[in-house]
Amino acid sequence: SMSICLRMCLEIPVADLTRYLKSLKSVFQFMDLSSKHHMSKVMEMPAQQVVMLFAALEEGLLCFDSGVCMQCFTAVDNICTYFYTARHEQSEEGERVRRFLTEQPQSLRKHLTLLLEMVVSGEFNSMWSVSRPLLSLILLHDQYFLTLKEQIIQTQVEDKRVVFRKALDDVMVSVEDSLTSKNRDAFTRNLYQFAQSLKSTAAGAGPGVPTTPPPIQLPLAITS
Repeated sequence: SMSICLRMCLEIPVADLTRYLKSLKSVFQFMDLSSKHHMSKVMEMPAQQVVMLFAALEEGLLCFDSGVCMQCFTAVDNICTYFYTARHEQSEEGERVRRFLTEQPQSLRKHLTLLLEMVVSGEFNSMWSVSRPLLSLILLHDQYFLTLKEQIIQTQVEDKRVVFRKALDDVMVSVEDSLTSKNRDAFTRNLYQFAQSLKSTAAGAGPGVPTTPPPIQLPLAITS
């Protein structure tokens, strides 16, 4: 069955798969398809194996192969979109999602932290690809996102913090608590403008703010 195949894939360390590019691509393609069409089955697996899926996708986001990275962006968005929709359902699926979000919040927070670091550091050029899962993650963990924003702002030199805060605040301008295509597109435009402003700053075209803050540390006490 699908769940058995997925469990087998998760048993293979990603570090080992990187030696065999064809196998690496096939495994992450399967994870992408599973997250798109079979999330109800995925959530029937033990919570620890779902955590392993997130951990594998996190490694995939940092993969040297751009195709694998794109598959992981899509898979993370598929999962988070499913969570966003199912978390309010009064059903067995909804209960599984709520339990996972409550008991394993760090799985999603790590991805939110990683994607924000990618945007701020300029490590990934396709803002469209980053923006899709990033919005889903922000809406699922809105309070944690605010905490991350403050951490990023505090890494800036003091006289640049006001400018940087305004730039980060603008990312959520006109963005609502929904995952409609219109709302996603608004967020993507804002994120693109933010990334462009950082590039212009780095090139000396505007009031400067550093673009490579230290890695963000995960605060453990945030509950949402």
